[in-house]
Amino acid sequence: GTGRGTRRDYVSFLRIAQGSLRELETLVLLSERVGLMKRAMSESLLPRIDSVARLLNRLIESLSLPLTP
Repeated sequence: GTGRGTRRDYVSFLRIAQGSLRELETLVLLSERVGLMKRAMSESLLPRIDSVARLLNRLIESLSLPLTP
C-alpha cells in the first residue's frame, strides 16, 4: 500500500491487512478445534497474531493523526 501515493490509501491497505490478520486468527482457532493443528502450535501463533494486530493498530492511529507543520 505504500506505493499508492497518499496516507489515506496506505491506511486503507493497513485496514485490509488487519482484516486478513483476523481471518488468520479465526483459521488458527478453527484448525485447532477440528484437530488440524496442535494446541501448542496455536498457543505459539495466537500471541504473535495479537502482537502484529497491536502494531498495525498503532501504525494506523499514528498515520491518522493530522500532520503538523
